[in-house]
Amino acid sequence: MKIAIVGFALSGFSFLKSVIDNKKSDNIEIDVYEKASEYPAGLPYEDDSLDKLLNVDSDEMIYPRENKDDFKNWMKDNNKKVDPIEKMAPRVYFASFLKDKAKDYIDLPFVNIINEEVTDIGVSILDNKEIYELKTRYRKSTYDFIFLASGASFYQDPYKLSGEESYIESPYPLRDKLKDIDNDSSIAVIGTSAASTDVFRYLMNNKNLTKPINFFTGDNEYKIVDIPYEGNIYDKYSLDEARIKKALSDNEFIDLDVLIKRIEKDFSENGFDLRYAYETYKDHSLDLSRKAIDENDQALAFCEDYFMQFTVFAADIVNNLRPQDREIFMDKYYKYLIFLGGKTPYESMKLILKSYDEGKIDIITNTHSIEKTSDGKFFLKGDRTANADIVINCSGIETNLSKVSEKIPLYESLLSKEMIMADKDGDFIAVSWPRLNPLSKKYGCLRNISITGMMVSGTDIDNNDARCIQKSAKRIGKILVDDYNL
Repeated sequence: MKIAIVGFALSGFSFLKSVIDNKKSDNIEIDVYEKASEYPAGLPYEDDSLDKLLNVDSDEMIYPRENKDDFKNWMKDNNKKVDPIEKMAPRVYFASFLKDKAKDYIDLPFVNIINEEVTDIGVSILDNKEIYELKTRYRKSTYDFIFLASGASFYQDPYKLSGEESYIESPYPLRDKLKDIDNDSSIAVIGTSAASTDVFRYLMNNKNLTKPINFFTGDNEYKIVDIPYEGNIYDKYSLDEARIKKALSDNEFIDLDVLIKRIEKDFSENGFDLRYAYETYKDHSLDLSRKAIDENDQALAFCEDYFMQFTVFAADIVNNLRPQDREIFMDKYYKYLIFLGGKTPYESMKLILKSYDEGKIDIITNTHSIEKTSDGKFFLKGDRTANADIVINCSGIETNLSKVSEKIPLYESLLSKEMIMADKDGDFIAVSWPRLNPLSKKYGCLRNISITGMMVSGTDIDNNDARCIQKSAKRIGKILVDDYNL
């Protein structure tokens, strides 16, 4: 079988590893297409400043759970240290870890690395067999199966500032995009995401800014602080893979009532209330994070760590609920999970609070417009207004399929050929579960192409998590090997 992997970061490597670890024959040829010269790092972990830190502990980077200490042990073996203040590992260390793990796989004789960008994929179906033609600028090849792991797209441009001078569309790599900022510049950052925390950290550590940084954001100020849990969450959390498989072997669907009772039981047995953290901290204000730190709120800490584990299984659970139960879950219960998404690391929040108290940063909520003025500055309006010499964009990743296809030739190709279609309200790509095959009005379900990444997060929910990325890719690799007796 001839296989193409398009995009070779965490997902692409996890798929490759899964196929090779599970295969029983050598009747395969794998071409890996990656346009970046550094692999399998990917944009989140690319070579950059050590100020760019993981936003979770090192043992929350690896799937499955029994291997959770692999990265932490690699750091110890390679004399790599966490940041002395924030106690988080630099993201580039995780890239180095992946490179070490990938060496034995990409050196195999049937694995070919092609350092080119894929711009076009076509499909022909003869006798119910799908054959894919893949093109780059310099070559054209056919494949029996394609694993499309192109990752995230690009940052949204909510205020249509693209192309404006002194507008930084993406802050990465930090050391390239931010190094020339003058200390006397007035700076505005759009968003209070993990990316904005990287920007904050880099500017505090590498610049002597004379003016406060203004963060412009939506309803909330900063995601709630991640309070360290003083217990062992692995002893408290019961919704593991075995339990989910057992539930599905007993019934066609997961029972929503049984699921919620199981979660409530986990909370009550440990002396906590499921609803407390959400009801107390859903507004995500700095004052609430300050309160949580001052009180060392272990009820919040337990909830954060509990749903950190739940995230790994969220897509399996949601996609195996009855349709009516899925709607109830997403409407009534999913908020408990997503309100904790992207929570701010403990030491990072302490630094943010300290800088806020010292007047080094300000946060302006409910941003509704940013305009370029005649003198070349930016005028930003929210609950308050501010002027800025430089605007740094840290808004969310674009998931609207039409907008993504306008900038990325491969998606334009797939969309124009009707090999993919939007999932809901124009966002994401519609895919099957759990194979992540694209759904199409023209072709139905293309079973020999699987798509991973944020563009399918309407189905593979909460997949902006290293463990979830690995889980989906590994599962597809195992399915491929089993289906074709590779």
